Amino acid sequence: MITTKNLTYQYPGSEPIHFPDISVRAGEALLVRGESGCGKTTLLHLLAG
Repeated sequence: MITTKNLTYQYPGSEPIHFPDISVRAGEALLVRGESGCGKTTLLHLLAG
């Protein structure tokens, strides 16, 4: 299970990225999509720790 709430990240010298709340149960799938530079990879890095 993966759950996020009020997740925000800011790279030095840039605007913060605010991510939507996420709740994915065991056995479910989540598709992360968006334009280039919107924070997809940053979100995956934050989830991976």
